Amino acid sequence: MSMQPIDVAIPEIDPRDALARQRVDAVLIDVREDDERAAGKPAGAIGLARGEIPARITEIVRDARREILTICGSGKRSLLAAATLRELGYANVASVRGGFARWQAEGLPIDEGVLDRDSAERYARHLVLPEVGVAGQR
Repeated sequence: MSMQPIDVAIPEIDPRDALARQRVDAVLIDVREDDERAAGKPAGAIGLARGEIPARITEIVRDARREILTICGSGKRSLLAAATLRELGYANVASVRGGFARWQAEGLPIDEGVLDRDSAERYARHLVLPEVGVAGQR
C-alpha cells in the first residue's frame, strides 16, 4: 500500500484576525502585483508578488516556523500563494478571507501607495506595462 500525501486545506482567516496576528509576530505578505499595490496595501504588509515567492521568500522570512499570512485583492491568489509557501516548507500559513477589498471595507489600517487611489485606477493600464510601471507613471 502506497502512502499518498495528505492534502490539508489552507486555513482562511478574517482580516481583523490577520491584523491581530500581525501585531503579535505574523508576517503579512501582500501577493498582489506592484501596480495593484500602487494605491495602497494593508498597513505593515510586505509586498511580494505571488510569482516572486519561490525566489525571494527566504529574504523576508528565514524561519520556516514563523506564521505567514497572505493577502491579495479578493482572497483567491492568496490561497495559491499560501499553498506555494507550504510546498516550500513553510507550515504555518493562512490566507486572508476577502483580501484587500474586505480589509478596506472593514476600515483596517492601510499604508498609502505611491499613487493616490484615483490615479492608480485612471492609469491602471499604464502601470502594467513594463516600460512604464509605477515609477514611470509617477
